[in-house]
Amino acid sequence: MVDLSNIPNTPGIYIFRDAKDIPIYIGKAINLRNRVRSYWQEKNWKERPKLAVLVPQIINLETIITQNEKEALILEASLIYKYQPKYNVLLKDNKSFPWIAITYDEAFPRLIPVRDLKWIKRKYPKAKLFGPYTDASEMYRNLQTARELFPLRKRNTPLFKNRPCLNYHLGKCLAPCQALVSEAEYEILLKQVEMFLTGRHEVLVEELIEKMQLASDKMEYEKAGKLRDQIKILNRAIEDQRIISDDPDCQRDLIGFACSDESLSIQIFKMRDGKLIGRESYFVNMQTDVLQTLPEIIFSSLEQAYLIRQAMDIPKEIFIQRQVIQRQILHYKTSQDEAVQGQVTDEALAPVPSSVPENDLLFSTIEQIPFAERLENLLRALTDRNIAVIFPKRGEKKEQLELASQNAEKELEGQEKQKTKLILAIHSLQEALGLDIAPNRIDCFDISHLQGTEVVASCVRLKDGLPDKSKYRKIKLKIDQNNDFFSMKEAVYRRYFKSHPNKDTDIPDLIVIDGGKGQLSAACEAIQELNLQDEVKIISLAKKEEEVYTVDGQKIILPKNSPGLQTLQRARDEAHRFALTYNRQRRTKTMKESFLDNLAGIGEGTREKIKKQFTLKEIKKASPQEIATRLHLSANRADRIWQLIHVAQLGS
Repeated sequence: MVDLSNIPNTPGIYIFRDAKDIPIYIGKAINLRNRVRSYWQEKNWKERPKLAVLVPQIINLETIITQNEKEALILEASLIYKYQPKYNVLLKDNKSFPWIAITYDEAFPRLIPVRDLKWIKRKYPKAKLFGPYTDASEMYRNLQTARELFPLRKRNTPLFKNRPCLNYHLGKCLAPCQALVSEAEYEILLKQVEMFLTGRHEVLVEELIEKMQLASDKMEYEKAGKLRDQIKILNRAIEDQRIISDDPDCQRDLIGFACSDESLSIQIFKMRDGKLIGRESYFVNMQTDVLQTLPEIIFSSLEQAYLIRQAMDIPKEIFIQRQVIQRQILHYKTSQDEAVQGQVTDEALAPVPSSVPENDLLFSTIEQIPFAERLENLLRALTDRNIAVIFPKRGEKKEQLELASQNAEKELEGQEKQKTKLILAIHSLQEALGLDIAPNRIDCFDISHLQGTEVVASCVRLKDGLPDKSKYRKIKLKIDQNNDFFSMKEAVYRRYFKSHPNKDTDIPDLIVIDGGKGQLSAACEAIQELNLQDEVKIISLAKKEEEVYTVDGQKIILPKNSPGLQTLQRARDEAHRFALTYNRQRRTKTMKESFLDNLAGIGEGTREKIKKQFTLKEIKKASPQEIATRLHLSANRADRIWQLIHVAQLGS
């Protein structure tokens, strides 16, 4: 029984853990005692039946006290991101969305693209992030335009010691490495970059026009000409933006939804100065084990979406859709024969009505008020200013919101079609290989080495046709040798050594071996030694003619356009990529260790710090200042290490 007697009545975070001490739900509360105890009140179970599923699984309870609600919000988001609890609402793939970062940890910050938030927060804790961009091409367009407009520092380390590089002479950099620009001038440039990335283009143009006029009055015509060129580039960017409001001061986000039985699509359109400057697209898996009602799921999703934004990128107004957009779940109507022959088209998908009622009110009039207040309080805590949350009912505002709603419906339709095509591909593969059950879980093995050195194996899994990266495995083989057959046997044996035939969690429905009959025979030996031959089917895929070999020696040729063959090729290519990447990592690590071990004059402790903080490429290019900053060393010590590294490079 969970002890509820010592829970504090302060703001904070609560973590519910199961019998395996794994976090299954993380929440926040202004009053921890009242909030946590409410889970064990049976009257709440009637209003939220799914609590009856969660509460019996709670074996242990952990609370973390925070100073205020804002601190609790941030801590909750970071813990959900870290642990991915089963019963929390998780926005799909937001961790891999690209961002643009300004590296404020450096004396003269740079603009860099970022995907790994953990990496940027570890390497540049003071970095300011702009995004996320759900469309990578949009991020790269903005980054290219920003670099074209603003001559910020491009290189991590200077190319030359006593003169600027070509970027300076092309007008693409102000050469801060040679002290040709002051920190005050550079700071002004950074403020303009922030204005551009947050969509305040009109204000930026007015500021640049004013500076151009001032430079012209002082007869600084070269400077005025550069400002004129910047204004032209900005005006081109503004022309590409769609005007959806006549109000030039309009700063708002438009939030639309579309829902099916399986997924929730959320579209956030960014409107700045009356123009549409970008959008964010999210998906939530509407699984039965999610505890919240639909409005609660939406609030949790918006909470995560806004928590990762910079405060300056949160507008004055948030418009939210009031009604559910009905989406029909797509199922296939083609026969298995048509699927095997590769005849999977959009026309082959038959719509089946969703159980979500058409035009059902997402938020009743009564529900709108507390929802708006909760979101306003959240945004106020994040920005220290008042944000209005509005549910438009009619007129121009409702028409603007329909743009987000229609795109949410379109995105959901595309996802449902893609999901259905994957199901078709799996069924076509089952038919072609004569399997008793559909191969919903497919493991694929590959071997990678360089002339028998650093021999590694990879095992990747496709679940329902999509990568399941939690089941990816890297295997460093015990013996380095140029023998793919022996290596394949060892890899398969070690992957399933701890598995049990009665446990279906780790045993796939189908194992695919990258190779021909020899690799397949070696893998079969491992499966037989593990006594799994009756639990899993195993095949190999030969690259040259894309031939499929079965255990009984049968050769199957699938049509080139077969969805089943394409599924096998995706698994094979992913296994090859994963194995090759691991092999390169091993070789790079070996080279780095060899390089550092040969450096005389560097102690073991400093050598380990270098290995953790730098890649081999980075340490060879690092400046003395960067070495001192990242290793927390004195300037003299860092300069000594820099000299040792560069002497070693010259010697090699």
